[in-house]
Amino acid sequence: MLTGDKVGTAKNIAAACHLLPASTAHTSTADLDTDAVRPLDAEAVPQLGEGAGGERGVLELTTETVPGLEDVPAADIAAATAAAAEFAQALQQARRSKALLPPSAPALFAQLRQRHSALELLSREVAMAAAALREEGGGARENLDALSFRPAAESGSEHVHGRASTGVRPGRHGLRLGFGGAHRRALAKHAPRPLHLVVDEKAIDWLCAVAPDDFGFVALRAKAVVACRCRQEQKAQLVRMVRAGGEGARVLAIGDGANDVAMIKAAHVGVGIAGKEGMQAVNSADFAIAQFRFLLRLLLLHGRWNYTRMSKVVLYYYYKNFVLTLTLFVYNFQTVFSGTSLYESLMASAYNIVLFLPIVFVGALDQDIAAETVMQTPELYVTGRTNMHLNTPKVAVTMFEGLLTGGGIVAIASA
Repeated sequence: MLTGDKVGTAKNIAAACHLLPASTAHTSTADLDTDAVRPLDAEAVPQLGEGAGGERGVLELTTETVPGLEDVPAADIAAATAAAAEFAQALQQARRSKALLPPSAPALFAQLRQRHSALELLSREVAMAAAALREEGGGARENLDALSFRPAAESGSEHVHGRASTGVRPGRHGLRLGFGGAHRRALAKHAPRPLHLVVDEKAIDWLCAVAPDDFGFVALRAKAVVACRCRQEQKAQLVRMVRAGGEGARVLAIGDGANDVAMIKAAHVGVGIAGKEGMQAVNSADFAIAQFRFLLRLLLLHGRWNYTRMSKVVLYYYYKNFVLTLTLFVYNFQTVFSGTSLYESLMASAYNIVLFLPIVFVGALDQDIAAETVMQTPELYVTGRTNMHLNTPKVAVTMFEGLLTGGGIVAIASA
């Protein structure tokens, strides 16, 4: 979820939409009780994650959880972004010229880390999260419970949300600090949990500049990502990151305002919502809907129907044209490549016109499964997501059928 709203508003919206656990809804730091979290107790480790309502891990890197991040000047972040762009260009030039020694990272990054402890903390947290996910196999969507997370403990309680404390020392803003790799692996063994990532404007700029690989790795493997206070170019930057890092991913971006135009254009498919925010998003999108809830029907129903129809049309045209071409190919051998035409021009034109009529109705009106059944069975969407109806084996089978048909026509005509 990429939004320009404040952190608290964005978290409340994400929790209401079930993108984040309900307990991560925004609370003030005054509500956090630092005495509610005890030091790590070895006996408490097996108890982690017990119960269906257990807390899920949220890696929140915002000005509300990272001490000192709010005080980092915007000019320093902008300088890091500019240095990162120059470094990327230098890397590209080194690759083109096949240089033996690649350029080193800008010294400005290390200087800013020393100057601002918050930036060092951001880099370290994302690096540790990426390392933890790689230890879990790279593709797993389960994170280690020890990742930074903002607890909302009840006052005077030794349990956080009904389960034993994990023994993390919270910082001034509720940031969980300090676990080594051994503790992280022990916690992951007993309580693997989906990772949810929350970042804001400064965190996005810094991580995209200094640690784009680790940041992209964590973001792509998180169950949900909530980006707060995003500028227009940041939204597009995150979309491009998903497109570049997600192998085989197809990115859909949906928005309703002018701030979403760059994001919609950067995605594979853009959906605009016509509303009070104006028509800028709609004018830049591939599809337009009146309300956000219509997205479900657009994807599961019309998206699936359209994929099924187009698959049938494409395969039909392969078959039809292969039959016609095969007969002409064989006839050329019989006429010693004299250039004599097997069909009259009128017949060749009529072939395409007459055989076009049946499939045009299939491509426009075919509904293989009723709308009610499709909406009640979202698992049917897997046919398009996995490309079940239009792939290399399907095309090969169609070509083979065309070969049999064309060969039969030639055999009958030659008899």
